[in-house]
Amino acid sequence: MGNNLNELRQILGELAIAQKQTQKQLGELGNKLGSFAEGLAYPTVERIMREEFGMEGVNPIHIRRKDSELEVDALGYSNGSINTVMVGEIKSHFREHHVEQVELACQRLFDFMPEHRGKKVHGMVIFVKGEQKAIQIAAKHGIYTVEANDENFKLRNPRGFVPRDFGV
Repeated sequence: MGNNLNELRQILGELAIAQKQTQKQLGELGNKLGSFAEGLAYPTVERIMREEFGMEGVNPIHIRRKDSELEVDALGYSNGSINTVMVGEIKSHFREHHVEQVELACQRLFDFMPEHRGKKVHGMVIFVKGEQKAIQIAAKHGIYTVEANDENFKLRNPRGFVPRDFGV
């Protein structure tokens, strides 16, 4: 009986190790799929920011300063009369917690890019599939939501939507 118990413990230990490895691999695969979705959606996002919102430049950014960093999938900016920065996050599946991610990026923008101080700052989530609750929360927080697929896109903000200026 003692031998069987030791064998069972060994099997359970091996299963726990295999489960951790599988979870790690699934996480890595999820990250790769997210990067793939960003790459596919980026041309559409750039077009939306330029044509619909008048952004002069659109670029992905990744800035590191000391112990912190700011990463934005698509940062659109325009000088002159528009004088606005758009912080765009691309999501294959838009969920509620992404609203906070966009808000935080908007709020931290001037810490990393002080050259945009004085401009309006708007947040935007561009997604392939989105949870209705996440879209509603984003609207309440003044964040644009854009559903994108292939060359088509649809603004998902409700009537009366007022974008929040995070630059104030």
